[in-house]
Amino acid sequence: TTASGGKENLAIGYLTSEARPNTIAAPEPLSEENQLLCRFANLLNQYTGKEKHKQMAEIAMRYLSTPEVLNERKVLVAGTLIPDFELSHPPAHFTVVGSKSDAPTKELYMTVLKSPTIYRRVDWLDKNGTPVPNLEVDFPDLGKPAVFMCLGSRCSTPAYQPSDLAKLIERLAK
Repeated sequence: TTASGGKENLAIGYLTSEARPNTIAAPEPLSEENQLLCRFANLLNQYTGKEKHKQMAEIAMRYLSTPEVLNERKVLVAGTLIPDFELSHPPAHFTVVGSKSDAPTKELYMTVLKSPTIYRRVDWLDKNGTPVPNLEVDFPDLGKPAVFMCLGSRCSTPAYQPSDLAKLIERLAK
């Protein structure tokens, strides 16, 4: 409304150098939002195992890989390659095994969170606590805090100290 109490019409239009006051630009899908959605939904699927999240990631990827979208919007190719890679590869999966009230276990968990590994899944398995969803491996309780790193269908030997974990992560980077 205006100061005089009358109503103004807001026209839908595109922003140009000739934009008029009280004009709202038509909404456009942003490739960056779809890239982030694809990556988030994929990780959500990795954590939960729910098919609906995988489908959401795949729909976002289909949009991103449409030639018209790539050509019209001048999308940076790297922004589409990252979600494409992540959809076709499992993340590095770190599982901390130990009590959530134990200080050394917390230290291992924080070390994993501080690691430079970007595409990862981090779970904390407390045998006395809530079960971890979508956990495909039955990790043993070794009587002391441990971290296992799995990549694909292979898991590492346990790391018991933050320095051991750093060596595992360093091997992952190679």
